[in-house]
Amino acid sequence: MPENAPLPMFGLSSYAFRWAIGCNGFCPSQPMSAVGLIDFAALHGLDVVQLCDNVPLLSCSPTQLAAIRDHARARGIRLEMGIRGTQPDQVERALSVVECIGANLLRIVIDVGDRNESGTQARIERAAAVLNGALSRAGNKSICLAIENPPGGAAIEVVQLIGLIKEGTCGACVDTMNPVLGSESPEQAVLTLAPHALTVHLKDFMPFKETDFFRIEGTALGQGILNLPELVRVLQERGQVLSWHVELYAARAENEKVTLERERYLVEQSIEYLNRLKGRIRGKPSATSDR
Repeated sequence: MPENAPLPMFGLSSYAFRWAIGCNGFCPSQPMSAVGLIDFAALHGLDVVQLCDNVPLLSCSPTQLAAIRDHARARGIRLEMGIRGTQPDQVERALSVVECIGANLLRIVIDVGDRNESGTQARIERAAAVLNGALSRAGNKSICLAIENPPGGAAIEVVQLIGLIKEGTCGACVDTMNPVLGSESPEQAVLTLAPHALTVHLKDFMPFKETDFFRIEGTALGQGILNLPELVRVLQERGQVLSWHVELYAARAENEKVTLERERYLVEQSIEYLNRLKGRIRGKPSATSDR
């Protein structure tokens, strides 16, 4: 990392707690709020929380957004935001929310559609036009866009989109598990995206052989098949990552209590692993094994 580069931040994506917040029709009796996520991050000594599209910031009032911003500042937590999609009104509203909560990074998941090359290229160009237009009108020119490699999408499509963004700063949000849900290896996706990486979702997983298919199940960091220290090395050497986030793709259990307890345990295990990676990420040798 260059000498004048900002120190990287370590935190949580709100999708680390997909079940505690609510996902895919699963509605916990007491959903975790943005404030609850911020408190959890502060309790565990983290720096930043990325509030993604599973937290309904776009529908919050200015008063509610200010309360979230002030709570994060009081707890010493920086905020980032994430949305899914590139509808013009949605992107402009998101840029306004980013400014309201005092964030400087907006992660975006683009739906690139089917694998038809011309259809995908057209979607990429339309997304670029929307993002360029919204950024040119944004009052805060310091906001960074981070385009995530989506499940089933190819990393090169993210690179193509980044190349079409002429306004402001645009890079990649690198998800280490999403490639395996398509036809790309995590290692290849990281190599492709690393020079553009601004933020990273660290996720690990294990494949399980069923009768006629493989089932993918998320694990705590360091307990799956990914060589995370090597992926981190590539990202460190080739990019300038501003934030590293724990994310999780935990399976739902037989009831709410077990689901939420297991999810929290896996998140806490992942934070412990991330803490062991901090020295490596900051360019210092780790005192203990990363595996």
